[in-house]
Amino acid sequence: MNPEDTLETRIYLVDDEVENVKLLKDILISIGYKNNYPFTNGQEAVNHLKNNKPLTQEPVILLSDACMPIMGGEEVIKNFIKIYNNVLAALITGSLGEKDAANAGALAYMRKPTSIRRIEQITNFFSALGQGKLSEEEIEAFPNNFYSDETKIIIPNLETYIKNNLLPIKAIEARRVTSKALITPIYTPPKTEYSLP
Repeated sequence: MNPEDTLETRIYLVDDEVENVKLLKDILISIGYKNNYPFTNGQEAVNHLKNNKPLTQEPVILLSDACMPIMGGEEVIKNFIKIYNNVLAALITGSLGEKDAANAGALAYMRKPTSIRRIEQITNFFSALGQGKLSEEEIEAFPNNFYSDETKIIIPNLETYIKNNLLPIKAIEARRVTSKALITPIYTPPKTEYSLP
């Protein structure tokens, strides 16, 4: 991951354990992600996103604990996706299963305890995916290279994310290329050089 790619990626960290949020933030800062929003309350995180939606279609990464008072991780993810469609979420849990994460709309399920390496891999993947910097081959290969019982990419949710967020961008880019081709004249007269006496 290029340092420039990490600077603008907005990451929400939600866990009711203060130590966990601080640890996640420290890990992300150490790997180059400075734009972090730590919360110990899911409702506060949802309210923050609601009041501070990105102006562009930049990706928002959400790393959320599952079991929390006031608002659990599943509800946090569902609310984030309702508010802003370009959300890449991972549910980090010690109690819920992969199906719970899938039903919430998460792209990844991470079982506690998880490693720093796994957090880095998921965050880098989400950041590059959200910015449209991965080829189709890289996207297809990642879940296979990443698979373990502790951490899984939820393929149907990944496919939905790509369809809703990346394909429209590619369609717009394709139209730009096509419209430029239509504007370019087929015949270009040769340039004549003139010289002043």
